[in-house]
Amino acid sequence: MAGPGRRHVVIATAQARRRDLDAAAQTATTAMDIAATVESGRCTTLLSDLAAELEPHRAARPVSAVLERLTGDGT
Repeated sequence: MAGPGRRHVVIATAQARRRDLDAAAQTATTAMDIAATVESGRCTTLLSDLAAELEPHRAARPVSAVLERLTGDGT
């Protein structure tokens, strides 16, 4: 993932660390939309790292929706 996609993952990670979960979820969704247009191992790694950052906040509805999309499971 290059350019805007990577930037969105970095921004979403920072937002999650600040506990701005609504913004993190929205930015993560944009990053996933961009990532869907490319095939990249680096992209997968960045999104996995983002999922790890968001996981402690799974109880927040917007975060759980992002994690479901990232992981493909309903848990």
